[in-house]
Amino acid sequence: MPILPTEAIARLRALLVEADPLTVKRLRRLAATLELYAFILHGEQRDGLFAHGPYALEECDEEAPTGRRPGGMPEVLVIREFTDLQNAYLPWAQTRARNLYPNLALALRLREVTARFDLFGGVRFDPPEYADRVRAVALVTVAENWEIRAVPFEEIEEIERRAADAQMELYQRALSWSPRFKIEYGLYLFANHMKAFFDLAGVEAGERIRRAFEEAAAPFLHRLLADAELPSIWRFMATTEGDFFYPVSAPISEREGGEG
Repeated sequence: MPILPTEAIARLRALLVEADPLTVKRLRRLAATLELYAFILHGEQRDGLFAHGPYALEECDEEAPTGRRPGGMPEVLVIREFTDLQNAYLPWAQTRARNLYPNLALALRLREVTARFDLFGGVRFDPPEYADRVRAVALVTVAENWEIRAVPFEEIEEIERRAADAQMELYQRALSWSPRFKIEYGLYLFANHMKAFFDLAGVEAGERIRRAFEEAAAPFLHRLLADAELPSIWRFMATTEGDFFYPVSAPISEREGGEG
């Protein structure tokens, strides 16, 4: 799923640096933390996360003049993006802990790795454990003028700490949501999706979009709140053959000291 123009790839290549195994481990842990933050922020849906590539690295170098290691596969560049990291539009997004950057991307130069991408912006690597095949890395952010800038590795721990603290705040807030808001929050998620396109066009339409979604959702919200029945999926799950979950402990028979 390559999407970047040649000049963007060239810029990313210029920012790549060789990394020791510990730095690769730190970056992968940071990526996992940012992924969890985005997942909680966006109501447990895959939003703000997008992997793309692979981009063939065809420029010559001394080690592999054809872009290949002798007898090996061509090296490729894979990008994992994390966006919407400073959201101020969703009603629950204003946490005390704030992310340092509005967006981040992890660029990985890989050798002898196959990357497969799905329609949801996810990526799977073969082999799954590829840490020892990372040739170079870059952590970058894109500024408002679209300039790609390197993020110092010295900031990794601070970025991770803030994202972890923020996602914990988000989780705790969700625990206190009212029954109404547990239904209503979906409209703000979809409004947030729509707003992104207007932002790219330079049009301020956030409040107009929010009001339109609230008005459209109002009759359905009242109907859902008035319905005492569980959603159909839960009724279906309640009629499974046998226990849906394994019991916490095995039943004790009378012979073993149970009450029978």
